Amino acid sequence: AHGLVAPLGGLRPVPHGQGIACLLPGTLLVTERALRQRAAASPAHADIIRLCDLITGVPGAGIEACVARLDDWRQRLHLPGLGRWNLGPDDIQAIVTRPSSSIASHPIALDHDELVEIVRLAQ
Repeated sequence: AHGLVAPLGGLRPVPHGQGIACLLPGTLLVTERALRQRAAASPAHADIIRLCDLITGVPGAGIEACVARLDDWRQRLHLPGLGRWNLGPDDIQAIVTRPSSSIASHPIALDHDELVEIVRLAQ
């Protein structure tokens, strides 16, 4: 989420924390799937599962329940999704092709399509 919010903020006046709130659920979803498919033995995969247990309060609830809880919290805070800023396909391409350097510390390298999916899920 953090690696995408900087270029997002350069395109639209999205408050940093609100951008993170929008991008985090999709980032967790896409990252968990990428780890499960490409690096299931990674400690990062187990970390995401534990994080989801903490977020949902239900051990083993899974990534979908975790994402739903995060989306619910965002909505309860009356934070709109990124759709409020009318991001078009060119905007999304600009965001995913210029992520901040913090993306280098992501637990697994995400490909272009995965980054696009994260931004689309945040709308």
